[in-house]
Amino acid sequence: MSERHPGAQPAPTALAADDPYEIGGYRLHARLGAGGTGVVYLAYTPGGRPIAPKAVRRAACPDRQVVQIAIDNIAAGGGGIHCATQSHPAVPPAA
Repeated sequence: MSERHPGAQPAPTALAADDPYEIGGYRLHARLGAGGTGVVYLAYTPGGRPIAPKAVRRAACPDRQVVQIAIDNIAAGGGGIHCATQSHPAVPPAA
């Protein structure tokens, strides 16, 4: 039996049947976690760097103006590649 340490993140899990195949052109490999606002996945850049794209639930963004502000912020950050909302041990922090 494996021992679970306090604060440890669960291991990535397989994609569910209703998960998207890709987000923003990045093929998804696994789920890293899920919460009230959406699901975080494991994907890789063409150079092999792991990234964690997040699919936000529609119910978490009922106000279109709030959604547009988030889209504008991601666009200003270079397309969102180094934009992160959650951390996971399988994905190193952006430099």
